[in-house]
Amino acid sequence: MKKYENITSRKRVELVLNHQEPDRVPFALGGTAQKLPNTVVEQLLKYYHITDKPQKVLAGYNYMLYSIPLMKELGVDIAYLYLNASTGLYEYNGLEDKSIDEWGLTRERLDGFTNLGGSPLGEAEIDDLKKYDWPDPYDTDRVKGLSEKAEHLYKETDFALAAHRPAQLGIFEMASLLRGTEKFYMDFILDKKFVHALLDKLLEINLGYYDVLINAVGKYVKIYEMEDDLASQLSLLISPAMYREFVKPRHRQLVNFIKKRVPKVKIVFHSCGAIKDLIPDLIDIGIAILNPLQPLAEGMNSRIIKKEYGQDLVFQGGIDVQEALRGDVVDVEREIKQRLCDFAPGGGYIAGPSHNFGTDIPLNNIISVPKLIRKYGKYPINI
Repeated sequence: MKKYENITSRKRVELVLNHQEPDRVPFALGGTAQKLPNTVVEQLLKYYHITDKPQKVLAGYNYMLYSIPLMKELGVDIAYLYLNASTGLYEYNGLEDKSIDEWGLTRERLDGFTNLGGSPLGEAEIDDLKKYDWPDPYDTDRVKGLSEKAEHLYKETDFALAAHRPAQLGIFEMASLLRGTEKFYMDFILDKKFVHALLDKLLEINLGYYDVLINAVGKYVKIYEMEDDLASQLSLLISPAMYREFVKPRHRQLVNFIKKRVPKVKIVFHSCGAIKDLIPDLIDIGIAILNPLQPLAEGMNSRIIKKEYGQDLVFQGGIDVQEALRGDVVDVEREIKQRLCDFAPGGGYIAGPSHNFGTDIPLNNIISVPKLIRKYGKYPINI
């Protein structure tokens, strides 16, 4: 096996995506659920004596501070590009304690994170979907400056580049919020036509998002991310049969659309929780990378998942934020060694947290994560 030394982040990620072993395991922050809270970003900027003012991007319904110098200090290998907020979201810019967003959902900020609610389609009939004031994915505000930013990152840094559509949940999650979870789940049995119509509308909007995103950054990006939380800590939220009837065909259309536009890219799928029973379905629709791999969720044993699906999937995440990273440095080191042993051999692993870093995780533990990955993640893995 070829031995690589001192290669770029872009090359490192490229090798891992092709199930090869580079010089070391790459490290990822950003995307749907591997973010740093803004208060933590500010602490890290002080720790590393970074004086550059961080950018502010809209990611996951929260404005996130985004610092290229900090990413370099942390040894991050992937830089994310996001569509901008729309005109409607600029009007409700997420800085108020409570507001209404472009979807008609109530946004309430609590401890730096945003809770969504309101169920604006809770009493809707199928004909009401045609009258609803839906977001416009082609709002030109969404791509202002994005092509230039992508070109700069591609030419002036060695990051691998990934792209994410704007602050919106996946089609299943968004349907549940707009309709109300209880009503939406009842619709799967009592009003299937409504479910299909709602999901089709959300698919149409998502296709628009990826259309404008690819138009803006498609020359530079090799990884596109999509998401839909389909599981809790203990089980799937709907049965595999329901997923295959209602949601999977729309996920397949999204994947096919992206791959038709940019054939050589890899697609990340994010779902929290106990997702194992749907992994074969995700492989079937063309997903290449699974994220965030919560190891304490039911059935998400990292060693078993790697053994069963490692030939077909790249794994991104997996480092437990629920318990291990809230412990001491010994717990953190043990956790990182475990995930590297389970996921890294043979390539196909991008290390990262199993969800966003919480504000209750000690700063020293966060700083230790990339250091320990660099220490123990050198190929060949020998821990």
